[in-house]
Amino acid sequence: MKQKKRMLLLVGILVVLCGAYGGIKAWNHQMKTQKAAKKKAQTVQIIDADDLTKISYKKGNKNMTFVKKNDTWVYEKDKTIKLTQSAVEQITGTVESLTAEQKLDAPDALEDYGLADPAYKVSYETASGEKGTLDIGNNVGEDYYAKIEEEDTVYTIGSTLVENLQFQLSSFVSLDTVPSISSGNLKKVAVTKNGTTKTYDDEDDLAQLAGGFGTITLTDCADYHVTDKTLGKYGLEIDKRTTATATYKDSSSGKKKTYSVYIGKTDKDGENRYVMPENSKIVYKVSKDVITNMITVSDSDN
Repeated sequence: MKQKKRMLLLVGILVVLCGAYGGIKAWNHQMKTQKAAKKKAQTVQIIDADDLTKISYKKGNKNMTFVKKNDTWVYEKDKTIKLTQSAVEQITGTVESLTAEQKLDAPDALEDYGLADPAYKVSYETASGEKGTLDIGNNVGEDYYAKIEEEDTVYTIGSTLVENLQFQLSSFVSLDTVPSISSGNLKKVAVTKNGTTKTYDDEDDLAQLAGGFGTITLTDCADYHVTDKTLGKYGLEIDKRTTATATYKDSSSGKKKTYSVYIGKTDKDGENRYVMPENSKIVYKVSKDVITNMITVSDSDN
């Protein structure tokens, strides 16, 4: 009998605890919902602009401007340069729906926030013709003071926008890619210089040449848009450059493909040679040792 009473008591306690747990869980959920709703209600929208067609920003004497043409972002100073769209959209996406961390109800003089002479100016235009400029001043902790130009209200904003404001074009340019080439899939290399072509298809020769083609990287840009008039600056004129063409088996399709690069002169530091991939307008600097390995084998002339 005592054991039965004890069991009933334990069951009763368990029921009470389960009920209490359920109540606490429901209360916590309600508090989280209320907190989220309160935070949303307190969110201050600084910019609410859809479909940006132009974004420009500057810091001191550095400035960048991008415009949207046929749903594609391009660099205003040279619209022929292919850009990585996501890099620009990181900025435009933040601007389109910029919110404040805090709104200052009674701001002091603009000088106190670095807004009399802003560190950054971000301007935008939309497809509907709306225009605006955001001034960004001093940092305050991890945030920054900001205001819409020609308005009096001062806000603090998160650091995301400032962190995305890159001033190196290389941060936005879509660079050329190099196929995966190794001794296992390299079938032939043809090197043309001064009108003469030398072809390598011997297994030992290809193993050496693969050491060059397999290690070339195109990341150090010397010119984002070379023209016929500027090719000579890099020794890339048609009658002076060296052409290296690799025939390889593509690992994905299993088909034979070719990859060609034009090789120019050595740069002023003597460490690199200028290289331009076929059908590209970008000139890169590549280690001269890598280039040597791409176009020569032991006891052979380049």
